Amino acid sequence: MSSRIRLAKIWDSLLTKRKSPDFKLAFPLADRKITRPIMEQKVAHLNFGEKLWVWFEANKKQVLWGTLVIVVLGLIVSFYFWQESKKETNAGEALSQVLASTAFSGGPRTASPEEYLKVASQHGGTSAGAQALLLAGEALFAAATSRKANSNRREVFTRKSRAQRVRLETKRECAWRN
Repeated sequence: MSSRIRLAKIWDSLLTKRKSPDFKLAFPLADRKITRPIMEQKVAHLNFGEKLWVWFEANKKQVLWGTLVIVVLGLIVSFYFWQESKKETNAGEALSQVLASTAFSGGPRTASPEEYLKVASQHGGTSAGAQALLLAGEALFAAATSRKANSNRREVFTRKSRAQRVRLETKRECAWRN
């Protein structure tokens, strides 16, 4: 027990010394002589590329995830634009088939408006669909004016034929009277 008591007293004395205001360091502050460092004090500044590389090394995981997101978004956008150009191509081919069928058929030079309207309805929202709609309007206008012209022509021919009949009858009457 005596050794335990001794250790307890030593321990208490150490604790009391530490807490006492008279406690001082083992070496005095005034006597310290610290030599100047031998290293150069001028710090070398990193250029932008080196700072970027250090940042990349510190944030490698986030950079890889960001790159992956950008690549996936790029693929989605490129697929969308590819699909839109494919729609335009298909619409142009459909309109070309209608135009070629009218040009090489040997018949009338204008296609029926229904064929153009079919292309316009199937490929709405494309430039070829809009062009087909305009061509359908042109064909409808041409058909309407040709019907009107035909009716005017018939009317002119019937008037002319009446006038010719009247002339012929008057000539006959004059010839019969003479």
